[in-house]
Amino acid sequence: MAKTWLRDERKEIAILVISSLLLISLSFLMALIREYEREQVVETRFDLETIERLKSQRSLGAVPIIVSKDNPFYALIATPVALYYEGSEQCAQPLLVQDFENPSPSVCRFKNLYPGMYKEIRVGSLEEVSIDLSKIWKRSDSALIIENSQKGYEIGIVAVPLASYLDIPVFVTDDIGKIEAQLKRLGIKYTFICGDLKPYGKTWRFESTEEINDLLVKLINERFGRVSYVTITNPSDT
Repeated sequence: MAKTWLRDERKEIAILVISSLLLISLSFLMALIREYEREQVVETRFDLETIERLKSQRSLGAVPIIVSKDNPFYALIATPVALYYEGSEQCAQPLLVQDFENPSPSVCRFKNLYPGMYKEIRVGSLEEVSIDLSKIWKRSDSALIIENSQKGYEIGIVAVPLASYLDIPVFVTDDIGKIEAQLKRLGIKYTFICGDLKPYGKTWRFESTEEINDLLVKLINERFGRVSYVTITNPSDT
């Protein structure tokens, strides 16, 4: 009886020791993972060669899309959905901004001519719309992320053509955490950020519109030949 009791006690001690070692190992592993993730977050500028190597894959080509005029960020998010480039080849469909309470004749005519062939964004939080439209991509090495603020909009409107040239999704948010799961699903490793959001992956934070214009001119020169300036239009003025 005594021997049986001793064997049982030793088994319990062994189980406790093994459990303790597993917990220590797990804690150590989690610490290593957190340290690794911190090392992956780097703020820097990318050279043109790195930018041109960024890849993406879509599940759909260019998609016609109509967005509400009530939120100017909708048009920014939708831009690379409707217009993108495969190298130097343009893939484009209409992107229309509509007053849904008082639609213009041209928008009504388009909807009558192409019923059911377009995607429509009437309402939704900026994160919901961003995540929904980003599902057009199966994967993407990079993304343009715009802060939901006046500063983010002013810089973002100049940066959005970059998303079209690189064929990458646009996200608008006030907190990276709200879109982080989708960034991971897409495999995002590089981000271009407009505003004061925390970095994600290897991050180029745009500080001015001049900085973005310089990058766009270099990128366009590399792909299409010599240009000296870039013209941007504002959806808020439509």
